[in-house]
Amino acid sequence: MSQETVGLVVNGTMEIAPEDHEKFVALVQENVAQTQGVPGCIFYSFTADVRNPNLFHNVEVWTNRTVLDTHMHSKLMQTTFSELGKLRVLSRDITAYTVSGSSKI
Repeated sequence: MSQETVGLVVNGTMEIAPEDHEKFVALVQENVAQTQGVPGCIFYSFTADVRNPNLFHNVEVWTNRTVLDTHMHSKLMQTTFSELGKLRVLSRDITAYTVSGSSKI
């Protein structure tokens, strides 16, 4: 992670129908690659769950809510949302947390 000040952490999960697994992985790989270069994005990742390969964990770290909101309305995200709408998402639970402080553990 970069040395920028963390203001917002997004944490969530998405479960994808098995038949859409490969399409989702390809979509997310492109999205992650592009999002990691967005100004204000400190960290952005999707990972598959070790017990359920169709359950993906999403962790994002942003400098503040404004940069996240700008990203969410970007052409990249609108395209991603459009393509995601073509897939069977079985569950989705994503929450943004405001950060007031942090320490290494």
